[in-house]
Amino acid sequence: MSSTNKQQYRKKKNIILGTAIIIIACIILFFIIKHFYKPAAVHNPPILYAAGVIDINKVIKVHPRYEEFLKLQSERVSLESKIDALSGNMNDLAKTFNSRDKVVNESFLNFTQQRENMRNHIAYKVLQNKMTDKEKELRQQVAGQKSADIKKISDNYKTDIFNCTLKLDNADNLRLTYDQIIEIKTQLTALKKEQAEKIHTVNMKYEMYIKNQLDAYYAEQIKQFRAKLAAENDNDRQLADKKLLEFKAKRDEILNQQAAQMNTQKKDILKVQHDLMNKNDEINALKETMINDIRVKVAKIAVNDHLNIVFINQDSLDDEAIESMDDYLKRQVVKGASTQDITDAVVKEFRNAD
Repeated sequence: MSSTNKQQYRKKKNIILGTAIIIIACIILFFIIKHFYKPAAVHNPPILYAAGVIDINKVIKVHPRYEEFLKLQSERVSLESKIDALSGNMNDLAKTFNSRDKVVNESFLNFTQQRENMRNHIAYKVLQNKMTDKEKELRQQVAGQKSADIKKISDNYKTDIFNCTLKLDNADNLRLTYDQIIEIKTQLTALKKEQAEKIHTVNMKYEMYIKNQLDAYYAEQIKQFRAKLAAENDNDRQLADKKLLEFKAKRDEILNQQAAQMNTQKKDILKVQHDLMNKNDEINALKETMINDIRVKVAKIAVNDHLNIVFINQDSLDDEAIESMDDYLKRQVVKGASTQDITDAVVKEFRNAD
């Protein structure tokens, strides 16, 4: 091998060896870097909220003037109750005032009418008893004569009826024929009928006498009763008229007192209504102040947190204590899709202010 070829071979060998060394060095360097180099942790970018939300119910209750607000609310309820009570008494007095005349007049009229009806009823019962007693008396008076008249008639027919009866009882012994028996029976029937008619006539005569006597007695008693009842009824009416005048005089005095009481209550109602109006103004002013205070705190946090708008959580408007603030709050109630709750931050602001 010539010297020239040897040099080319040596040069080529050196190039291959150098290239291998470089490759090995690169591989070693790669593993060294991979072993010792740790990339920085990937951090997610912070969530940026464009809107916030606040639980107004929770915030209201930490406002330094919240207890004052509750006290004003309680005072307003008391004033409303007082107005209701005064108005109720006023209505009762007005009803009594308007209906008393009619009630009084009807009461006295009913009283006298009831007395008259009762007196008539009693008089009717008394008259019935007297008529019964009078009838009994008249029957006792005519009983003897009536019995004598009836006995006389019976005696007149007694013999003839006895003879007919005796013949019929002994028809076989007397050998009476059928026609004779029929004739005797017919005669007996006629005698009994005639006797009964005469006795009936006597009875009717005495009954008519008793009736006439009772009619006369009844007419006289009715005349006396009516005169007595008229006098008693007239006396009752006069007494009732006197009592009515006395009662109306007393009633007028009471009505005058009630009229004065109504006027006093009217003034009391007007005064309480005026106090209620002032209380409402005071409550409204305090509500506006409290809401403005909350707006200031919310605005501060909104600036610090780069919020474009803060919404009120509508679900927090149920508390009775802030129910009357709805006029201030509902106009701001808007539901957001993605919002930051800053309630605790606002509460902290109020507590730090203390």
